[in-house]
Amino acid sequence: MILDKSKLNKSKGYLEGTVSAVDEVTAKVASDYKKNVCKNFIAINPEQIDSRIAGEEFFITRKYDGEMSVIFYNGTDTFIVNTGGTLRQGLPCTEEAGKLLKSAGIGSAIIPAELYLCEDNGRTRVFDVLSALSKETEIGKLKLAPFDIIEIDGVYPKVKGYGEIHERLSEIFKDGINVKPVAYKKAASKAELKDVYKKWVEEDCSEGLVLRTDLPLVYKIKPKHNIDTVIVGYTEGTGDSKGQIRTLLLALMTGDNEYQIVGKTGNGFNEEQKKDLLTKLSGMVIDSDYIETDSNHVAFRMIKPETVIEISYNDVLFESGSTIITNPMLEISDGKYKLKSFNKGISFIYPIFVRLRPDKTAEQHNLRLSQLSEVTYIPELGMEDSGAELPKSELQFREVYKKESKGKLMVQKFIVWKTNKEEIDDRYPAYVMHYTNFSSDRKDPLQRDMRVSNSREQIFEILDSYMTENIKKGWVKA
Repeated sequence: MILDKSKLNKSKGYLEGTVSAVDEVTAKVASDYKKNVCKNFIAINPEQIDSRIAGEEFFITRKYDGEMSVIFYNGTDTFIVNTGGTLRQGLPCTEEAGKLLKSAGIGSAIIPAELYLCEDNGRTRVFDVLSALSKETEIGKLKLAPFDIIEIDGVYPKVKGYGEIHERLSEIFKDGINVKPVAYKKAASKAELKDVYKKWVEEDCSEGLVLRTDLPLVYKIKPKHNIDTVIVGYTEGTGDSKGQIRTLLLALMTGDNEYQIVGKTGNGFNEEQKKDLLTKLSGMVIDSDYIETDSNHVAFRMIKPETVIEISYNDVLFESGSTIITNPMLEISDGKYKLKSFNKGISFIYPIFVRLRPDKTAEQHNLRLSQLSEVTYIPELGMEDSGAELPKSELQFREVYKKESKGKLMVQKFIVWKTNKEEIDDRYPAYVMHYTNFSSDRKDPLQRDMRVSNSREQIFEILDSYMTENIKKGWVKA
């Protein structure tokens, strides 16, 4: 691992940069670890311990509410890289980690760790870490909690289980002050596991637990959280479930007439609720230019955004692997839903219907995204703002074609927008051509494509080629 310090900038008492300062292999380690290891963690809540967890031995570590990073040590330099690709060197905790690794006789190491803030005055959160990183007087309070080993001296340690990994970390960092392995306990039963959860999470207010067993499964156990959402669509059951809702399409609000699609749920309802909801929602259907499908590839019937429900969820994600999650942003115009944009967004893990909220109206203050900030750090969502007030886009072309065959519905939509933003913010093209292709029985029913250009002539040439290629015999203009 090679570090080019000339590519780092002086920050608040330490050096900071991106993974462009290291070799290509090193640059990918942190993001690959998150993608290949952390993404496979199974998120559950404490009520699911008995039903979801198997095994005879339980290796429990405490989950810190900090920034997941990887410690790199090459015998000379020590630095950390987070999963977003930010590299930091010279923090007191990273310097201490390097000294401890050197004292242990180690020539090189790659060790995942959580960067968190001192908890002497109670639980801290990831936004406290970000705040400390911005103040030179606070960086001495940052700590590292190593929790795994990727390699030591170029080799992954041969171990029989996680207990030996933690034992090795404890040997290396035994004299650490700001660098200590994650809190760890071994349990022989689910009853002991529940006791640890009660002590560390309920009493000590930790974020949660990470649980490894003698089976090749890793669990995240965190408190179940609740949030209010608004129903914007539904699908109906089939066969024995006909006459009942099957799945609900849910949204939160980021502004007046702005509905950010955040998930779907078909869990938590009893039979009576499913029937009553279908009766209620079927009378609220409105037109929509936006198409979304459930897990059976059935298109949602879009409805007026009036019915607020409370759901529970085990966790919320902002990234999938190394990819930022995006959500559709809808608006209602001329009595129908229209796609406004795709925004940086969220994905709920295991969303479950809890109850109707007739006491709440579908307004932004009841359905705001910031509800999530009460339980987790929310990165900046929505489209990035250049700081300038941007003019509205103008529709230049819109045509929709339909085709039905043997009960199969197919739809193609062609749209061209003039953004009117290219002279104010060069991140925007002058023209955008958006193509939507929906087929009800296709494995991936909804497909989209987009092309951009700064030339009106060119964007319409692109449009013409798309329409010539895709509109064949049997297609009817809607």
